[in-house]
Amino acid sequence: MEKQPKSTAKVRFQDCDPNAHLNNSRYIDYMLNAREDHLKDFYDLDVYARMRTEKRGWEVAKNEILYKRPALLMEELVINSRLIAFSPRHIKVEIGMFNKQETELKALLWSVFVPFNAITQRADQHTDTIMKLIEEAHYPISEKLIEERATAIVESLGEV
Repeated sequence: MEKQPKSTAKVRFQDCDPNAHLNNSRYIDYMLNAREDHLKDFYDLDVYARMRTEKRGWEVAKNEILYKRPALLMEELVINSRLIAFSPRHIKVEIGMFNKQETELKALLWSVFVPFNAITQRADQHTDTIMKLIEEAHYPISEKLIEERATAIVESLGEV
């Protein structure tokens, strides 16, 4: 099982600010869109189909993002994601955005998701099937703060 799936994206004009930098709020859109693709392409988990059939999904409880370097108009990006922590009532996902060569960290996002039951309209627990997938996909990290994690990633890339 791939524990660090990745995909590519290109920064588009409509997503940029007047300086031709990716708009701050659009980083999260690009990163969460990539994670949705990773779930479907690498884990055969279609979150939208699951909501329609099982009436279960996830809601974002918290986002924490660090912007390290600007993503520029028409730049090709690599976005990876990892499930870094979990319990029966949450998952914490790390999503990194890099330049095409994967030598520069553009941004790092930590998102906490809680399982949600659309019938009860309340937070829920992960099903046994989902817990098994979570346990298999788990990619533990030692850093406790996003700043520490970003530093470790930057150092591993040899960035200054």
